[in-house]
Amino acid sequence: MTVLLQGVRRAADVVVYSEREDVVALYRQICRENRQFATLNEVRLDDRGEPDPSDLEQAWQDGARVFRLTPRPA
Repeated sequence: MTVLLQGVRRAADVVVYSEREDVVALYRQICRENRQFATLNEVRLDDRGEPDPSDLEQAWQDGARVFRLTPRPA
């Protein structure tokens, strides 16, 4: 895959996570760090910023997947 990174096209390796345990764990991490992502994906956060486990599970059941892109050295 080719990505545009800081204005430069670079090849990148892609890993797709689709297993329940992977998606729920990675969504939890992403939602903790990015409230906008949580909002867009209908994952509620508690007062401490922890994602609601049932919302994470529902996201996976609804088809959520996580893609990890790793740019190759230039």
